[in-house]
Amino acid sequence: TLASHHHCLWELEQLCRTRAFESAFRFMIPPYSKKLFINVNPNVLHDESFQKGLTKEYLNEFQISPGNIIFEITERNMIRDIDGFIAAVDHYKSQKYKIAIDDTGAGYSGLNLISDISPNYIKLDMKLTRHIHSDRIKSALVKGMVELSKASSISIIAEGIETEKELETLIDLGVHYGQGYFIQRPDKDVKEIRPQVVELVRELNDRKND
Repeated sequence: TLASHHHCLWELEQLCRTRAFESAFRFMIPPYSKKLFINVNPNVLHDESFQKGLTKEYLNEFQISPGNIIFEITERNMIRDIDGFIAAVDHYKSQKYKIAIDDTGAGYSGLNLISDISPNYIKLDMKLTRHIHSDRIKSALVKGMVELSKASSISIIAEGIETEKELETLIDLGVHYGQGYFIQRPDKDVKEIRPQVVELVRELNDRKND
């Protein structure tokens, strides 16, 4: 909000993105195939400075393919120019970048935004994840999103997973991916997920498929 007030939104976006690339570059081992989700304010996507600042030459410096970059757009931001925004999204998708809608279920645009831009990923807001194992309404809503993903080839990511029960329920519902404190806490350095968590995810998937 402060950056927007002082007309420095692009500068902040550039700084955060560069730091993210640098951190990922230190972590990844060639051929640098891990996916990198970058938070982006939707109102700078069609900014000329943004488009010029994300050239393939820039990515080559970090040995990262455009196909492994996912622009994570939050529903919490009001989009001032929806037509320009949709055109910008189409431009980046044509350049092999991927799009994720963040905080789905918590913002202003809801299903209309998903319909307008057909993202590659939908990230479910953590309020849908919290205590989902004991909440039939939340479970039904997420199940509906999973059915949508099957019909549209959109992958679902559940945010805010904090307990084993939440993780187990989300896997049973068919959610593809997850993030949250139970899986990995935020850190200034990119780290591998703890082996015991990886093993638990495998066990829960094996149990579901039996």
